[in-house]
Amino acid sequence: MKKWLTALALALLLVSPANASPRGIEVQNLETLKERLQERLEERITTREEHREELDDWRATLSARLKQIRDERKLRLAAHLTERFNQINQKYTEHVARLLNRMRAILAKLETRVEEAGGDAETEAAIAAAYSAIAEAETANETQAAKEYELVFDDEAGLRSAAATAKQLLKDDLGELRDKVHQARKAVVEAIRTA
Repeated sequence: MKKWLTALALALLLVSPANASPRGIEVQNLETLKERLQERLEERITTREEHREELDDWRATLSARLKQIRDERKLRLAAHLTERFNQINQKYTEHVARLLNRMRAILAKLETRVEEAGGDAETEAAIAAAYSAIAEAETANETQAAKEYELVFDDEAGLRSAAATAKQLLKDDLGELRDKVHQARKAVVEAIRTA
């Protein structure tokens, strides 16, 4: 095996040209090698430029998609807030309706007890005032239950202010309803005290 390798190495030395440079590159091929290297360099530069352009295009589409996602996210958020405000309104008005029904039932019991006891004009007047306060609170509750809270905004920047406005409006409306219920409760308590 060693003999074959030695013979092959000698054959290669004999076949190689005499004007070869110490590194094994022929001088005439040096110019073509430089040209090939220059071509490769130019190809790499154009490839990099193309890759950069593709990357810039990709970044632009990515930013557009992200903006669209943000827009969709904000629209979903606006829809969620609208739904949530309406749920809060519905839950609170149902609660108030139960309170008013309970107050009405208490007044009915009080009225039957007062009638059985012989009736007192002052107590009957207090009961009538309590019934009118409950009726006023029921009217306010029905009006509040019919209200819908929607976020109205033109652009993304207006979403925050629209949500804050709708929230404050809901809070104010429910506060007014709470005051009416409180007045009805006071009227019922006063009717009980006079009995």
